[in-house]
Order: sequence, then structure tokens, then C-alpha cells
Amino acid sequence: MAINSSNSNYVNISNLPQTQLAVGGDLLVLQTEGGTQTIDFGNLNVVRTDASGNATVVGEMTGTNAFFNNVAGSTSISAVNFSSQGARGFNAVSNFYNRFTVNGGLVTSATYVSNGSPDYRSITGTMLPNLTAWLTTIYKIYLDTIGTVTLAPGQASFNSSLNTSPYINIGASDFQNAHFNVTTNQRISSTPWVENFVWTSNVLRFDVHLGYAAPAGGVNLQWRCLYPVKSDQVPF
Repeated sequence: MAINSSNSNYVNISNLPQTQLAVGGDLLVLQTEGGTQTIDFGNLNVVRTDASGNATVVGEMTGTNAFFNNVAGSTSISAVNFSSQGARGFNAVSNFYNRFTVNGGLVTSATYVSNGSPDYRSITGTMLPNLTAWLTTIYKIYLDTIGTVTLAPGQASFNSSLNTSPYINIGASDFQNAHFNVTTNQRISSTPWVENFVWTSNVLRFDVHLGYAAPAGGVNLQWRCLYPVKSDQVPF
């Protein structure tokens, strides 16, 4: 330290020792309107950082724009609007949505698509057909058809037919005499039956037998066919 010509103490600040961090209790020299004064660093109204550059703000922080690489909140983060990658978050009303656009973890659009959506195609193209195929193995479907024949006097049989076109993969070999029940409201002396199955172009033809020649006045017979349709014979 030296005495200069103005008779004041002269100190070169570069010759003073340096501290690595300013903390509360340290004094700073300020030139104020009231003169040269000191201020405790704890009362200095600036954002303080530690040696690693970390800063802590006690109280509220207000500003116009802020840019951070990462933001985390221990309690909550709130705003009127949120945006991600230039897209604003979607304000959803009470509705059903099945198609979403997500940017950086933020839903930026939500719509509802019915026909053509993946879940629609899965339900109509896979689930329902599989369910229908499974149900046909559980629940049996019967072809139930009734027909009548009239045997003239002296006639012992009559050729009749039924249409099987509502079903597929059915042939004459599928039908048996047990699938038919033949009845009449007249008094007869035999049990009528059905035989000689011939199937052509979805039409099954067969003979209804009385068992003897019909007497005078003829005989009216009614036949009923109950055929259990297999799963591969149902057209759906």
C-alpha cells in the first residue's frame, strides 16, 4: 500500500486474495446515492449460483420467456396451454376417441374413427367370424321342412322333394330314413316310410311309401324332415 499525491490510500484490487464463493456475511462495496457503502451478500437481490452454476430462487419467478433443457416439479406444473414440438395440447371435450397424435408425451390431437379403424377391422374381420364359427359348433341348426303327398287308389308310393338351397355341401348321402317322420289322419294298416334319396341341384327327391296299394278314396300322407345341419353347411 502506498500514499499517493492526493494523500489517500492506494490499493490495487488485483493484488487482493480471491474467494471462490460469495455467501451471506460477505460484504460488497457499492457506490450509492448516499455515498460508498457496503452490503451483505445475503441481502443482495440477485439470483445466486453455487460453484457448479446451480441456482435456487426462493419465492415466485415471473417473466415473459424462459428456455430450459429440462423442467421438473416436485408438486405440480401448471399453465393455461402446453405445447410440444410446436404443437399445442388437445383440449378434449367429453367424448370417445380412438386415434391420437402424441408429441413428446403430449396429446396434440384426438379423433374418433369407426369404419376402417384397426379395432373395427379386428372386430368385424376376426372376432365376429371366429365367434360365429365357434357358436355353430355349440348350437345345432336344423333344417325343418313339411310336405304332403296324396296316393291315389291302388298307388303304393309317391315321389316328393324338398329344397336344400339355403344350405351348402349337402348331398343325398347326408339324409337317412330316420330324418323323416310320415303321418296321416286316416286309418292305415302299415307304417309309411321314406327311401330312394336322389339329390340334384339343391333339390332332394325321395319316395314316400305307404307299404301297400292305397284303398278306394286314396290316402293323404304328411312327411316332416328334421335334418341337423353341420357347421360347414351353414352359409355364414
